[in-house]
Amino acid sequence: MTGTKQSKKRRPFYLIINKEFQYSFTYYFVMLMLLSVGFVWATVYLVFQMHIARASEDMALLEAIKSTAANANFFFFWEGILVLALSALLALVVSRRIAGPLYRIEQELKSFNSEEKVKEIRIRKNDYFQGLVDELNSVFDKLKK
Repeated sequence: MTGTKQSKKRRPFYLIINKEFQYSFTYYFVMLMLLSVGFVWATVYLVFQMHIARASEDMALLEAIKSTAANANFFFFWEGILVLALSALLALVVSRRIAGPLYRIEQELKSFNSEEKVKEIRIRKNDYFQGLVDELNSVFDKLKK
């Protein structure tokens, strides 16, 4: 076997680890993003309505403002769709970095509770709760001794 590298066995990639938590997290995150887009759209809409009211005598200006308002509505519609898709994806990825470590901690605590051999808890380096995992591992080490 000279010259060949043994590759590490990779675990499968699961985007959804804890459905209830991740779907709830995603829902609230997407709603927050859509509320933000809606707030900006409403502000722009009100500004256009003020300008339309002021330009009621000048028909050329009125048509230009109405055309620009229609273009802005078109833009905000597609922006809302894009924000919806991207924020859902981002929320799932972030919630995975939260749910994954919590799942691993839960599994190790269950095995500790059933008096099975407790292994060191390992999580991905970019996951949240690194400090909590380190503390739990030190507690498990002390209990082993």
